[in-house]
Amino acid sequence: MKLIDTDFTLAEREQLEAAMGSDKTILWAGRPVAKAWTLETALTVLSGVAACGFMGFVVYQFFGEDCVADGFFLLVFCCALLPFAVTILWQLLAPWRRLRRLRRTAYLLTPQLALVVEPAWFGKRRLTSYPVQPGMVKEHDVAPDGSGSLVFAYNVLHGKNGSRHIPLGFLDIARVQRVKEILDSLVDTEAQPPAAAAGIAAQNASGGKSVAGVVVGCIFALVGVGALVGSGVTAVDSHRIVSEGIIAQGEVVSLKRERSSGRRSSTVYHPVFRFTAQDGKEYRVKHNQGSNPPAWKKGEKAELIYLPGNPESAVPNTFWGKYAVPFIIAIFGTGFTVLGSVVAWRSRKG
Repeated sequence: MKLIDTDFTLAEREQLEAAMGSDKTILWAGRPVAKAWTLETALTVLSGVAACGFMGFVVYQFFGEDCVADGFFLLVFCCALLPFAVTILWQLLAPWRRLRRLRRTAYLLTPQLALVVEPAWFGKRRLTSYPVQPGMVKEHDVAPDGSGSLVFAYNVLHGKNGSRHIPLGFLDIARVQRVKEILDSLVDTEAQPPAAAAGIAAQNASGGKSVAGVVVGCIFALVGVGALVGSGVTAVDSHRIVSEGIIAQGEVVSLKRERSSGRRSSTVYHPVFRFTAQDGKEYRVKHNQGSNPPAWKKGEKAELIYLPGNPESAVPNTFWGKYAVPFIIAIFGTGFTVLGSVVAWRSRKG
């Protein structure tokens, strides 16, 4: 067999020829079996669909009706949606990204070397070579359809929850038993050394950690989606105040001091506003946003906005007064969604 007879691209052939050196004998060449759908990709797409439905709901609430929000808010709102939309697109394209990665992976076996070409960042390719020698196969598995993997080494990743071993080698190849027989004919078939057995045990132990990582990542992503749903609900309320609200003039009559609980407690000051509503009655409303130092001063005038029939809903008629809560929750939800997706992706087996 010659490299030109394979389906490898010109760039792959040039890289493999440079690694082969004087050894031009090719015993086997192939690629991984291109399977788009796995448990990981299915969970990722499911999370993306849920997040897409939420974003569509939020966009409809703001733009499906007459929008009276100011232009600055609309600009900030669209900018806040941009990373969320990119994250959703990344999740929905998980099967395509997996197929693309597998189709750009190439395997080659010569009498002296086992070569693996994998895609890297920015369109580059990473080449890894394994010398053909006794005990080089650390793990060998065969699926019912005849496909399987020949593991030559492990990439050990250290984290807070311990080490994780990612298998490296000829992974997810068709007719794996045939390739194993070729390797057995090249090397001494004595029992694998204790180090290899230890590597297999480590990989078997790490499999649970890999699955656990995917589950934890999905939980984080679902928590993030839940927070984004909550952000959408509060954003709808804020939009309703803007579109239906009544303006009233008020002033700060006091600063209510509150101390947060926990090991690192802190003191914040919430302004209490006094104003006369449309019904002629005087109301006092504590703002749900506190700060230290206080953002308001006692006696300071303030323009308030509240829903008709509900003066207790009054908030300062400013951008942060109306939109701070949904904006902060949206940042929290986006962070958890992105973090969960990254954890699930990096924890995938192989």
